[in-house]
Amino acid sequence: MLYRELAAENSKIYNAELAVGLETQGRILSAIGRHEEALAAFREAVQSLAPYFLRYPQAYGEWMYEMLKGYLEEASKFAREPERELVCPLLAGAEALRPELSTLLSELCQGWKNER
Repeated sequence: MLYRELAAENSKIYNAELAVGLETQGRILSAIGRHEEALAAFREAVQSLAPYFLRYPQAYGEWMYEMLKGYLEEASKFAREPERELVCPLLAGAEALRPELSTLLSELCQGWKNER
C-alpha cells in the first residue's frame, strides 16, 4: 500500500490518508467475507487517525465515525470485546461523532479509567 510507505516517511502528512485507505480496505475485505483481515484493517485505521481526530475532532469526526463503526461491527462478528485502550481515549472528541456512536463509546468505556 503506497500510503503505508509514505506514512512511514512522513506520518504527519500521510497518516490520515493511510487511515482512509485502510478503512476502504476493511470495507472491501468485509464484503468478501474476510472478516479477520477486515477487523485488522479497521483497527489500524482507527489507530492511524486517532491523533488527528483528538486534535481536530470536528474535521475528522465523520471519518472516525466510519472507521469506528467498521471496527465495532467486525469485532462483534467474532463476539470480541473492542479494545478499550484503542477506543476509549477517543471519548475526548466524542462530541464530533454521531450521537449513537458517542453513546455506545460512553457505555463501552464506562469505568475504563478506573480500571487502568
